[in-house]
Parts: sequence; structure tokens; C-alpha cells
Amino acid sequence: MKFSSKEKRQLLDFIIGLECLNPEYMFSLEEKQNKIDTIEFYTLYKALYNEISSHILDFNNVFCSPFYPMLQMTYRSLYKKQNIENVAEFLATIKTLTDEEIKFTLKMLIGSTACNDAETVKAIKNLQESGQVKYYLLQIYENPSQFIANTLKVFETIYPIYLNYFTKAEDLFSKKLEKVLAMDKAEIYKASINFLGSEKLSALQREYKDIKRISLEEAERCGNEIEVAPLMFGANRINIITKPNEGDTTFNNTHNKPIYCIGLDSIFYAKKMKKAEVISKKVLKALSDDTRLDILRMISFGLNTNKKLSKFFQVSPPAITYQTNILKEAGIIDTREYSSLYVKRDQLEYSLNQIQELLSLKGNSEH
Repeated sequence: MKFSSKEKRQLLDFIIGLECLNPEYMFSLEEKQNKIDTIEFYTLYKALYNEISSHILDFNNVFCSPFYPMLQMTYRSLYKKQNIENVAEFLATIKTLTDEEIKFTLKMLIGSTACNDAETVKAIKNLQESGQVKYYLLQIYENPSQFIANTLKVFETIYPIYLNYFTKAEDLFSKKLEKVLAMDKAEIYKASINFLGSEKLSALQREYKDIKRISLEEAERCGNEIEVAPLMFGANRINIITKPNEGDTTFNNTHNKPIYCIGLDSIFYAKKMKKAEVISKKVLKALSDDTRLDILRMISFGLNTNKKLSKFFQVSPPAITYQTNILKEAGIIDTREYSSLYVKRDQLEYSLNQIQELLSLKGNSEH
């Protein structure tokens, strides 16, 4: 396993991390910044967005939808031909793409590689997306060379602005980056697997969900050295770039080694998210039964022993003990001296917050 060069990380972070840079995403960050600790660079992200706003039309011509990341798919298409280590190589290579190659790249993005032109246009129009996104995709398909021109302009006008903020982001993420660079492949792979359920899956990401489940060890046994690209602006995203052939999950290729693009926050947040999942399952199980909710209320009212609860509910002591044990396992109640039960209000509030946080991370896999 090796880590990508800084130049390559800069390029991939731009391509992947800026997919979500739009007013809706900025608003969601603003709502979450005081609730979860993963948005430590929100102010920086907002400043970047404000600075590129003067080029927003150029930006939207390339980064229209995080669910249909055309620029990322273009990188994948180029990567199957040759390795691309920096911006200069990317721009030089993208200029060589023909109209038909760009159209095929878009077909791969929407999953219609076997369709002719008319069928592809129909498929785009039938997408469950906004009119803006469909218009964006249709414009690319009907005028592929213009997409290349738009991409070159974005790198001319916006990429230099981004590089300035990339340097600032490095200062914020320096400690996390240092820790990640010292990790072994097993740790990184475990983090990526734990975090997979939390990302918003684009059509492209859903297509590669099988590849994501393949272990690093399996890929390397096929003679491919894994490359890891830690992301900052894609801090909560995981993308795997490899040979874009449908159904190819063997990695039996020559140069196209898989590149794991893993957000720095996602690596460190994986353990916390896993803990939140465990807590959430226990708490949701405990609170899913009306009887246990009634038991919680009665404990709060002073019926704080299994004996008192058994008498009140007119059920056997073992039946009450079974229910209170479930509440104990979930961390919602506990026992004081003399077998007195009490509700752990702080723990209950913490558990509910964990559930809320977990739900805030879960993406929408339908778009």
C-alpha cells in the first residue's frame, strides 16, 4: 500500500470534494456544525464557496450534481488508459478525449452503456432528478466538446482559488493527516468499510458498491498495489477509483490499481459511528415495546424495584426482570443500592443524540 502524492491528492480532492459545494450543502453544514465534530473546517469551506461565487456559472457547468459526478467519471475513464498524477497530466489527457468517448463516459455514469443516442437521451429525461440536473446531463451529451471547454475553464479560474484553501485546510487537518499516513492498510480498510453506510451514494458509487466490499488484501493478491488518497474537502466521502469495467471486481489489470479516496474525517469518525450504531440498535430495541416505555415512566414515578413493578403490572417478577434487563443493556436504567432502579436520564439523552447523529450521517441511496 502507498499514499498518493500531494499533487495527486490535491487533484482528487478538487474533483471529489467540491462535488457537494452548493447552497443546499452549505446550509446543511451550517445546521450540523454545532452538533457533530466532523465539520471542523466549515468556516473555511464557506469562505471557499463565497470566493468562487463570482465564477458560479463556470462551476455549475462542471459540478452540477453530487449524484452524477461527471468530472469524477471522466477521471476514471482517463485513468483506465494511463496513470494521472497531477493537474497538468489530467488537463493534457482530457484534451485528447473524443466526443464519442465523452458520451460513453456519461453513459457509464447513468448506467446506459448499451443504449443508442435516442435511448440515452430518453434515459436522461426519465431520471428521478431535478430539471437542472437533467438539462446539465443533456447539454454534455449533445455537446461533449463544450464540457471539455467548461472543465478547462474551471481549472483556469477556480482551481487556483481552491489551492489557496487547500493549503489552509492542510493546517487544520495536519494532525489527522499525520495519523493516517502512519496507519497500516488494515486500519484504513476497516475504517472505510465501517463508514460505507454513511455516505450519500451517487449512481456511480452504487455501481461500484461491490468493489468497495473487496478487501485490500484480495486486490493486492492480484498484483495491484493499493493507493490511498486522504481527502480534506471530501472529508466525509469515500470513493474508489479503479478500472471502470462493469462487473470487473477482480482487479486483474496492469496499471489500473485501485485508488481509495478516503475522507480524513470519515476515517476517524468510523469508530464513533460504529459505536453510535451499537447504541442506537440497543436503545431502539428497548424503546420499541410499549410495556418498556410504561416501565420507564413508572420507575420515574417511584415504582423503582422489580417487585413494585411486578405488582403494578400484575405480571410475574421474572417477566418484569426480563424487561428491565433489556433497558439496562441499553444503558437506559440502572440499579442503586438496595436494588433500587432509576432512569439514567443523561445516558438516555446521550443515546437519543447518538441516534439523531447517526441519522444525520445516513445518505439517500435512492438518488
